[in-house]
Amino acid sequence: MNNNPEQHITFIAGGSKGLGLAIYQQLREAGHTLVEFSRSGDHLGHLDCDFAKPEKAINVFKTAFNEKYDKAGHINLIINTATLEPFGPIQRAAAKSINEHIAINVESVTHLVRLFTRAYQDHPAKKTLSYVSSGAANRAIPGMGMYSATKAYGERLIDTFREEQKEQASPIHTMIINPGVMDTDMQTTIRAQKKKDFPLRDHWQKLYENDELAEPETIAEF
Repeated sequence: MNNNPEQHITFIAGGSKGLGLAIYQQLREAGHTLVEFSRSGDHLGHLDCDFAKPEKAINVFKTAFNEKYDKAGHINLIINTATLEPFGPIQRAAAKSINEHIAINVESVTHLVRLFTRAYQDHPAKKTLSYVSSGAANRAIPGMGMYSATKAYGERLIDTFREEQKEQASPIHTMIINPGVMDTDMQTTIRAQKKKDFPLRDHWQKLYENDELAEPETIAEF
């Protein structure tokens, strides 16, 4: 372990592609020690972690956070993992799809915040928890009810966490990031939906055709 007192330790949930990968690459260039949780990552610091299986994900989190990083000057957690499905009216969604969505966007994310806080609350380093949200958290989008609801949950969780941290001697600072529309696999998935499941599909298609989607590398510079 690097004993530089200004060492940056950054945990990234969902850093294998899209915005998460762009963040990972930029922080690696900046010299951060990185730990990345995902199913498909294969880069330095990657830990195989399936957020659709919360019990197994919890064990991965505990292993990662067992490292105390006593000399670290900064410890960060960036939560970028999420799933969009199911699309369409909620009455047509399969129970399995709903349960998997909640497991990924709610259960595993909540345990990630809980275990990160337990591990590093009293660490003297400067600590930051960043949650990558979406404009969907603040408005109703027909066909994306689950995604809108769980992103709203994530924002309220972090908002409440922020208030709770005001009482801590060594608080964890928080940030909610709304990256806007980007040219990622998620956008490809959205454009591939049938209009009966996602009535606003044409709007996203026009953004793509008019080259109005931001590049993840640009957003990652936050």
